[in-house]
Amino acid sequence: MSTAPTFETELIDLMPALGSFSRSLCRRQEDAEDLVQGTVAKALKNRSNYENYGVLKSWPFTIMKNTFCSNFRRSGRECQLSDDYELAIAPSQDSTMELQDVRHSFRDLPENARVVIKLVVLDGLQYGEAAIQLGCSIGTVKSRLHRARLKLGEKAILPMQA
Repeated sequence: MSTAPTFETELIDLMPALGSFSRSLCRRQEDAEDLVQGTVAKALKNRSNYENYGVLKSWPFTIMKNTFCSNFRRSGRECQLSDDYELAIAPSQDSTMELQDVRHSFRDLPENARVVIKLVVLDGLQYGEAAIQLGCSIGTVKSRLHRARLKLGEKAILPMQA
């Protein structure tokens, strides 16, 4: 008496094929492994959304392809400011030097100013939301952001508009 394979068993059986497919998409081995791991995690997390019409094979491959495409699009829009902060811009050859200036100026700011810029400017949080995350008053958030903008404005890096 044989039992039908479980979702998890079928997914595990697909791992070699998922690995091959991810290596065909990614240049680096580490990225390919991360893609497989992310695909399996998404498949397990969203198992309730899977509708069993037969073999499982096409569903995780679709997840992998979509994840790869999303990551690829995102990587073209993001430039690393430092180890902890990212700035979403479309880099061009003309902006390379400007971006380098932004990186240096950003690193020169005090940590509390970098955190406020990340939360308010890059992440788009409201002053109140940033104040809650930082455990300080809205006024403190506004003054830190103002001082950071002044400092960056001295180097003509960030527009002075609030």
